[in-house]
Amino acid sequence: MKTSKHIAYASIFIALLLITQYFTAFFANQFLTGLLVNLILTVSVLKTGLKTSLFIAAISPLSAFILGIGPKLPPLIPFIAISNGIFVSLIYAGLYLSAKFSNDGIKKTFSTALGALIAACIKSLSLLISVYFMLPLIINLSPSQLKTVVSAFSFIAAAAAFAGGLIGLSLADLPPFKRDCD
Repeated sequence: MKTSKHIAYASIFIALLLITQYFTAFFANQFLTGLLVNLILTVSVLKTGLKTSLFIAAISPLSAFILGIGPKLPPLIPFIAISNGIFVSLIYAGLYLSAKFSNDGIKKTFSTALGALIAACIKSLSLLISVYFMLPLIINLSPSQLKTVVSAFSFIAAAAAFAGGLIGLSLADLPPFKRDCD
């Protein structure tokens, strides 16, 4: 039963991810796309647990590339997948830690926001570091090209990850989003 739930939820979240990426491509708005993708990743953690969410996190940059909305450089795909994996892992860890404050609303709210902020910052930092230091080892980029790629994963990406994580985590206590799987 648990496995069929995971498969069903994974299918739903992958479909949502594809639909979101496809339709937000028309707006060409990195913040909107990032917010919605990180929201889907966060809710996937709530509904499926860590293993399935890691799979969904890895699929995200590949599907974005296939849909032509980014990343424009194929060598970026593993870096984005890893940073998404870091994000869902930290969201999962944050859920575990915030469960300790389930009786205290203020502490739980603060820990939820702090968890989303930490997950977003570490995700963005890991992506920036890998893009800045490792990508040039794989492909030859001019300084201006590297600056463009790094700027794509700057403050806007971190803010989108934080907003998506925060909105997703704020849904955690609503019945349709309550944790079903671990």
